[in-house]
Amino acid sequence: MQAFSQLESILTRTREAIGGFLALLQPIVDHAQDEHTRLYYHHIMEEEEQRLGRLNELLPYLRSLTAGSEQLSDRELSRLLSDINLERFGLHNFREHLELSLYEFTDPEKREWLNRTREETQSDYLTVKEIMAALSERLSDHGAVISVEDHDEGHAIHQVDHLLASARRQPPPRFPAGKGLAVGSLRSSRLEWRYHMEKHHKFPDAPLSPDEWRQLDETVVEMARRQLVGRRFIDIYGPLGEGIQAISNDLYEESRVGALNLRGEGLELTQPSRRVSLTIPILYNDFVLYWRDISQARTLGIPLDFSGAANAAAGCALLEDDLIFNGSPAFELPGLMNVTGRLTHLKSDWMESGNAFADIVEARNKLLKMGHSGPYALAVSPELYSLLHRVHQGTNVLEIEHIRSLVTEGVYQTPAIQGRAGVLVSCGRHNLDLAIAEDFNTAFMEDEQMNSVFRVYECVVLRIKRPSAICTLEEAEK
Repeated sequence: MQAFSQLESILTRTREAIGGFLALLQPIVDHAQDEHTRLYYHHIMEEEEQRLGRLNELLPYLRSLTAGSEQLSDRELSRLLSDINLERFGLHNFREHLELSLYEFTDPEKREWLNRTREETQSDYLTVKEIMAALSERLSDHGAVISVEDHDEGHAIHQVDHLLASARRQPPPRFPAGKGLAVGSLRSSRLEWRYHMEKHHKFPDAPLSPDEWRQLDETVVEMARRQLVGRRFIDIYGPLGEGIQAISNDLYEESRVGALNLRGEGLELTQPSRRVSLTIPILYNDFVLYWRDISQARTLGIPLDFSGAANAAAGCALLEDDLIFNGSPAFELPGLMNVTGRLTHLKSDWMESGNAFADIVEARNKLLKMGHSGPYALAVSPELYSLLHRVHQGTNVLEIEHIRSLVTEGVYQTPAIQGRAGVLVSCGRHNLDLAIAEDFNTAFMEDEQMNSVFRVYECVVLRIKRPSAICTLEEAEK
């Protein structure tokens, strides 16, 4: 009971400190001179506001434990320790946020408060660690051990002259834009452990520790990276948030150039021909972790086998490419192979050397005439891809190498394209992009017959803004 009382005191003090910290940051966000600074401190505020919400739920429970005399069951204690472990990590991050804010403030009174609060938070962090170590001894006999190692072992409070360092402070880093093959890279490594701790908290009935959640997500992301084709040459827009169910798409059906005159009089606006709304569907695949496999891994001290998750991720990746190339009639979503307004080229027989290269040159010329100067990407069916690997007649070079010199964004094969067909695309977000509401993720669904059902899912939709930037390679009708 004394441990719960001590935890209640620490977390109550933390809650009050967070409130004062948010009051300090709000003027910075409201009057930021640049967007980077505003978003940087807004993100910190959001994290601490989330902590306030968790503390408001946890503190009443701790008070009831302090006032009562009942012993917690091992299951109840295990859940409580998971919650406390999350707040211990929250103390660690709060200390970092206080330290980072010292780069911003020059007022002596505010800096004195920040330094004092930072030192108190560091002391509270170490105290909570000791309390957790004592409480977790009850569970150690059952094999359920909560890690209490330092998140930054050997770290003392940084002795930095923040006032001097702030003069050479760089703006917060931005996430890189571009192609989205780096699935999952939108989550920074600094937040990785915290992300999986929150996932462990979000799905308390799942039979996975935070580290096993990390292994599961790494398995899914790695498999998706290997399988996805469309993302290799299509720009990414997002992520927007898993609750976003529709997005607008501006269609530019006519290519227009700007105005040319002496004084720049009048307006020459680039305006879409029309705007449509696209539904963002959920793409998902489910898998099962069997209870005997989990029990065996725990008994032998070996990693869980996430082969089922890898298979589910591979299926999801194939589904995404099918959506990109063929669309979805059920949701009235067009794909690269069937969008209205695309260009077409009737290809010749690629069994004859040189015909494939000639067809790509002709398709590229059609795109150029429509004002699409590339860079270009080519995706073909596996059948056509194999025909590109032959020596180009009159040279000592494979035909695909000559094609790659024209198609600089890459030549790809995908089972999403059937038969002997392909597509040449002029890349760039002005022509098309992949809108992502939620990137590849995993979720625990339920226990069924003692086994645990999980889901791999994502929420994406292809936005084709200029259909004339796409030229499909098709066979002549016989």
